[in-house]
Formats: sequence, structure tokens, C-alpha cells
Amino acid sequence: MAKKENKSISAKVTNAAEIAVPKFQVQTTTVSQVSQGPLPSPEVLKHYNEIIPGLAERIVQMAEAETQHRRAMESKIIDSQTSDLKKYRRAELFGQFFGLIIGCSAIFGAIYAATHGAQIAGAFIGTTGVTGLVTAFIVGRASIQKYHDQKPNESQQHEEKAR
Repeated sequence: MAKKENKSISAKVTNAAEIAVPKFQVQTTTVSQVSQGPLPSPEVLKHYNEIIPGLAERIVQMAEAETQHRRAMESKIIDSQTSDLKKYRRAELFGQFFGLIIGCSAIFGAIYAATHGAQIAGAFIGTTGVTGLVTAFIVGRASIQKYHDQKPNESQQHEEKAR
């Protein structure tokens, strides 16, 4: 008998809970759209405009301003890189010119010393002058090659950070 009473009590509690707590039906819809580019699709812009009038126009203006800014920054970067490249080439040309002067001076100095009775000094001057230039040329080329090998990796890292 006690079991019947427990069942009827629990049924009454359940019925009372159903009566006391109203049931709400919540309808949810999820819309998933993928758009490419700086602007959402026209349908999404229309919904934004329905929510807040003029919002679509503000979004379009924001995208246009961002595009102009990005293009201006890219233009500045390209101009800066072009200027740096010109300066580098000018410095490289001056280095080659002065290297030629030093090399010719070493050779002419060695010839002058050797013809005036100082053959050992002439050989030393000629050997060290030419060896120094060759070493500087090889080391310089190796460092330039190392720089160019590292540069593409750095630009890829900057692009990944920008994304």
C-alpha cells in the first residue's frame, strides 16, 4: 500500500510541476553564409539596414576606407623598397669602384717597389693587396647570398602575421 501512495504522490508532484512551470517553445534558426572580400553579401547588408537604418552604407564606407588605406600602405612599402634598392646598388657601385682603386694601387705599388730594389716588399704588397680584395669579394658575396636566402622567409612571416 505504501508503494501505491508513493507512486500517486510522485505523479501528483509531476503534474503540479507541469502546471506551475509554463512551457515555452523557442524556435532557433542558424544561417551560415561565407562571403569573400571585405563586404558581406547584399542580403546580409539588407538585414543590417533593416536593423539599423544606414548601417549598410556605413559598412560599405568602412570597407572602402580600409581598401584605400591598404593600397596607400602598399604603395609606401613599394616606394621604400625601391629607394632602398637604389641606395644599395649605389653603395655596391662605390664599393666596387674603390675596390678597383685599392687593387690597382696595390699592384702598382708592388711593381714600383719590385722595380726599385725591394722585391720582397713588392711581393708582400701585391700578394696582400690582391688577397685582401679577393677575400673581401668572396665574403661580401657570401653575406649577400645569405641575406637574400633569409629575406623570402621574413616576408612570408610578415604575410602570415597580417592574416
